[in-house]
Order: sequence, then structure tokens, then C-alpha cells
Amino acid sequence: MDKVKLGLIGCGGRGTWIMDLFKKHGGYELYAGHDYFKDRVDEFGKKFDVPEERRFTGLQGYRQMLTAGIEAVAIESPPYFHPQQ
Repeated sequence: MDKVKLGLIGCGGRGTWIMDLFKKHGGYELYAGHDYFKDRVDEFGKKFDVPEERRFTGLQGYRQMLTAGIEAVAIESPPYFHPQQ
């Protein structure tokens, strides 16, 4: 395995910032993203070349992302969602 397939929950400012760090590290493939807001996950997807079929939205969209073939996940959503996610 060359790179870890990484998913992101929370594609706003902090999530995009942390994905920049993962990208600079080089050991990760930015594979999928989830955010409640479609415009945020679409902006993330365009920036990091994540195809639309691996962009997920809504309160439960993170569950779909977890079955999309990711190997690790970074959670950058509001803290009150962390226990469930």
C-alpha cells in the first residue's frame, strides 16, 4: 500500500486546512469527503480532486463515506458531533 485512503468529515475552513497538511505529507490519498453543506464538500472536492461520487452530504452522509473504501478518517466537524461520528 503506497498511500492511505483518507476521508474527511467537516470540509469547512479547518477541514481544508488539515487536508492541506495531509497532502503536503504525501503519505495520503485524499479519497472522500463529507459535510452537511453541499457547497463546502464540493469546494473541497474540486480543490483536492475528489470525484463527486465520493462527496457526501447531510447529517448521516458520513456513514456512506465510511463504506466508500476509505482506510482512515479525519474528523473536523463541530465537537458535539464527534461521539456519534
